[in-house]
Amino acid sequence: MATDPSTSNAIVPFSGQGLNEIDSCDVLLGADIIACPYEQAFDDLLSSLRHLVASPAAIALIAYKPRHGSEVKFFHKLKRHFSYSVVPTTEYHVDFQHLGIQLLRITVKL
Repeated sequence: MATDPSTSNAIVPFSGQGLNEIDSCDVLLGADIIACPYEQAFDDLLSSLRHLVASPAAIALIAYKPRHGSEVKFFHKLKRHFSYSVVPTTEYHVDFQHLGIQLLRITVKL
């Protein structure tokens, strides 16, 4: 983890590869990374999430728009290692409340 709170890194590690080169993080932001019809992509994403959101204090906030029925498999797998909730749309900025976008709040299961 970064020791300097002013330090941030932007990375794209959701292939499940090269994770040993990346530390876990306190906050992970993601958008449009769940919408994929390929099951292997879900496994790679989960592998990345397990590595990056490893601390009980860590949180992932992922914007997600449901697109494929296959995404149900991702959520079944996600529940094995993480707790998640959907932020109520009433908490979104008014411009985003009616776009069908969900904001997921993901934390490691204790």
